[in-house]
Amino acid sequence: MNTISLVSSISYNTPQFFALKIEELASGEKPLIDWAHWIIHKPESDETKAHIHFVCKPSRRIDTNWLRKQFIEQVSPEAVQALLKERGNITPNDIKPLGVLPFNKTNSIEDWLLYAIHDVKYLLKKGESREHHYERSDVQSTEPDFLAEQWRGVVDPLSSIANRVIELRAIGNTFGEILQTGMVPPNMVFMMKQVYEDVPDGVSRNGRKGHLPDSSFL
Repeated sequence: MNTISLVSSISYNTPQFFALKIEELASGEKPLIDWAHWIIHKPESDETKAHIHFVCKPSRRIDTNWLRKQFIEQVSPEAVQALLKERGNITPNDIKPLGVLPFNKTNSIEDWLLYAIHDVKYLLKKGESREHHYERSDVQSTEPDFLAEQWRGVVDPLSSIANRVIELRAIGNTFGEILQTGMVPPNMVFMMKQVYEDVPDGVSRNGRKGHLPDSSFL
């Protein structure tokens, strides 16, 4: 893929190698990427390895197949020795070079950030769940100030739907009509029906009464 768009992938590199490679790509007189954010995830119950989720913005049009090759990391003799001591044997898979999965275009940095920390509300909206959850501070970046600014633009995924339900009710939409828009995921229908029914008559967006008085139940 040749692109200048935001791209993301999953890395199985060692954290030290990954951080050095990202810094190399983002530095110099002609950096290849403007910035990158990443987070280390522990393996879920259906996974076997820790891994790094990352997203980056190319500085210019770039071949992602070439970019992927920049992350090839040979397994160190020390790592092989550690495995041999732990298990008593080595398989061909153990000595395969480490690297990253094929890149994908990323349309929404907000979605990437919320998934990166396994935000419970975001996962609920998607009908998913995860065993491990993370803090915003766990996300690392080549541009920490820019990352902080992007976090400020992230909207609570459930509150945004709830507020839209309230706004549509205020202009006379029935709950059935709201469901027909497709904005409410199937797993959230009961929750949003409660939101719809709990809003007092006469709410208005202009009067700032259209927002949830207390979204702690979300």
